[in-house]
Amino acid sequence: MEEKLGTIPGVNIHSFEIVYDLIFTSNRIIAANIKHPGDLPPDVSLRTVIIGDGWNRHERMMKRIKLMEARREVIQNAAPEELLKNNPRNFAIPYERVVSIEVKRRFLRWQIICRFLDDKKTARKISFNIRKSQVPEARRLAAAVKI
Repeated sequence: MEEKLGTIPGVNIHSFEIVYDLIFTSNRIIAANIKHPGDLPPDVSLRTVIIGDGWNRHERMMKRIKLMEARREVIQNAAPEELLKNNPRNFAIPYERVVSIEVKRRFLRWQIICRFLDDKKTARKISFNIRKSQVPEARRLAAAVKI
């Protein structure tokens, strides 16, 4: 039975607009998408085109926050396999394919750097940006990974 070892919330890969929660389980790392620019359809009303979107920016931000909270609640209660089925943007890296996991400071930010082999046995690297306050938990979870 796969069990959750811990979660690092609010990490991003390339853009601050795309946010993931990293879930470390006994078998794999799951990146669960929490926020994406495509979550809400663009507002293309005539008022937005003429005046701009400043009048409803706060409302859209509040919708995104509610959506993020709802997704986090689902993540807390869902089984690892369900997480991958719930959202096509979620992905997993099985520990059998992980070559190394490091937590280090790079270019003014902290990162979890995961090197792994993809389906075609090609070496890949993915870097998750984390906050300084998340470093101790990230190091604990990275050490728990059995490579």
